[in-house]
Amino acid sequence: MAVRPEKLTPPPPGSDSSLGNRIDAAIRETIYAGSVSTWIPETADGLELKVLSQSRIVERRRAGDAVTLAWSPEHTVPVAD
Repeated sequence: MAVRPEKLTPPPPGSDSSLGNRIDAAIRETIYAGSVSTWIPETADGLELKVLSQSRIVERRRAGDAVTLAWSPEHTVPVAD
């Protein structure tokens, strides 16, 4: 499956995540590049993800921070092997 990096978001605090899909990860790296920030989280089984967000709305994340990412089912794209 594939999900565009800008479609992965941390749900708001206290949210039950109405977005439908969730995955827990730990931030491995955060890259601030002007108006866009890129997070590189990694799941417990070693899956590396990329998350893009506008720097003005992104929470500051540091390496090792736990994060839950969510996305809407309609943003999931099946990918053949």
